[in-house]
Amino acid sequence: MGFYGKIREIVPRFGPHASVVSLEAPDGTIFETALEYVFPIGQNEPEIQIEEKVLES
Repeated sequence: MGFYGKIREIVPRFGPHASVVSLEAPDGTIFETALEYVFPIGQNEPEIQIEEKVLES
């Protein structure tokens, strides 16, 4: 699984540069990714719960 978080901001860009989405993870970390990689679930609040499991190798 990749990263997940709450959408903070969407910066639209046109031309050869992709639009950017700023997200905040549950631990407060802020990260950015291309809009085409974001898959929102829910409108004002999440429609699903994600259980976080840590796998040890």
